[in-house]
Amino acid sequence: MKLEIHQADFDDPAHRAGIVEVLDSYASDPVGGGEPLSSEVRQRLVPALRYHPSGISEPLPPAASAAPDIPLNGETQGSRLAA
Repeated sequence: MKLEIHQADFDDPAHRAGIVEVLDSYASDPVGGGEPLSSEVRQRLVPALRYHPSGISEPLPPAASAAPDIPLNGETQGSRLAA
C-alpha cells in the first residue's frame, strides 16, 4: 500500500469529506470515545477547523477577530467572546 500525505484543502470537497471520515473513524474507535460523530458535528467540523488557532492547513485570517464565531462543544453563539 502506498501512503501519500497531502496538505488539506478546505475548499476541496474530497478533502473535506476525507477529514470528516478520518475524524469520524477515530471518534468511533474506543480510544476516541466509541461513538461516531453526530451529523451536527460532521457539518461544523471543517468550518471550525479552518479557523482554529492551531490549524496548519491554511494561513490564519489577518486578525483572530476575523474568524467567525463557530460554537463548539455545546457553546452558545458568542459565549467564547463573553468569557
